[in-house]
Amino acid sequence: MKELTLRQYAVLQGRAMIRVRHSLTRENATIGVCPACWNIPSRRKTLLFKLGKISYEPALKDDLEGGAYRQGKSHAPGCPYGKMEPDAWTRLKGKIKELKKRQESE
Repeated sequence: MKELTLRQYAVLQGRAMIRVRHSLTRENATIGVCPACWNIPSRRKTLLFKLGKISYEPALKDDLEGGAYRQGKSHAPGCPYGKMEPDAWTRLKGKIKELKKRQESE
């Protein structure tokens, strides 16, 4: 049986592969992240902050906070944010329902 590379293993787990580089040495690396979390603006901002804390930054413009967002991605198995809806419109609809319930109960 052929051994899987780390990248192949991460893709099999349902993770998105992001090209990053070390801020000081400029050494390239690849990280695996939850595809849905990476495509939710608030989650990407948090993930980029965590990358910055360990001195890494995205290597491609599309992976920056203002970069490309690809809708319709699902959460990786075991993602702690798996209950967060990846679609922005569905999240908005849920927030509106939540606000209406609060107003009705008051």
